[in-house]
Amino acid sequence: MTGVAAEVLRNTHKLDWWMIEMEPTFRDLSVINTTRGYSEIVHRAVERPPIPEYIVPPIPDDFRKIEPGTAAWSQFWDENPGQQEEMLVYKREHQK
Repeated sequence: MTGVAAEVLRNTHKLDWWMIEMEPTFRDLSVINTTRGYSEIVHRAVERPPIPEYIVPPIPDDFRKIEPGTAAWSQFWDENPGQQEEMLVYKREHQK
């Protein structure tokens, strides 16, 4: 794929590249794959599905509703320094 990327970016990034392979079988396969890959990328329009937005679930307003040790727990900890002592006590009492 490095050869395909280098060929696609040759003109826009002023690239001059070489591909080196000692084994004749792998060399031939690399040349075929690079040529085929370049052709497919440049000459074929591909419809891609839209990238879904990542929706972050809201953090509950009560840390007792959050599993200790999770990312949500850490976020609540960072955002609520006044409740950290109470969170530590709760975590100690509810550790598995």
